[in-house]
Amino acid sequence: MIGDSIVVRVLEVRGDQVRLGIEAPRDVVVHREEVYEAVQEDDDSEA
Repeated sequence: MIGDSIVVRVLEVRGDQVRLGIEAPRDVVVHREEVYEAVQEDDDSEA
């Protein structure tokens, strides 16, 4: 749990890979780190 409204679950473990599931309210934006960084870089280049 993260706070009262975000749930992180381990969906699958296969070798050294782990699949996670994230349940969050629709108003909470969830991105993988590399996607988040790309969005931040894009926002910075537009400013």
